[in-house]
Amino acid sequence: QARFIRVYGLDGPWEKLPVVLSSRDASAARTFGRQYWLYIVEHARDSGRARVHKLQDPLSRIARYALDHRWREQAERDAESAG
Repeated sequence: QARFIRVYGLDGPWEKLPVVLSSRDASAARTFGRQYWLYIVEHARDSGRARVHKLQDPLSRIARYALDHRWREQAERDAESAG
């Protein structure tokens, strides 16, 4: 079966570096569904420590979306435009 693969390389351990999907990557994940695979490579610059984690269709398994404090400014703009 064909796969659409997106690779994210981390310069260290996954525990300390979150993987953030761009809107383009999320759109591709929705389009390709179970054919979309996310490969996360920990310690990508260190061949002796590099480790690949393969996730099939991760977008369908996200349990929640978080909005950090940077959304505050957008909320204020939305309120102003609403009137």
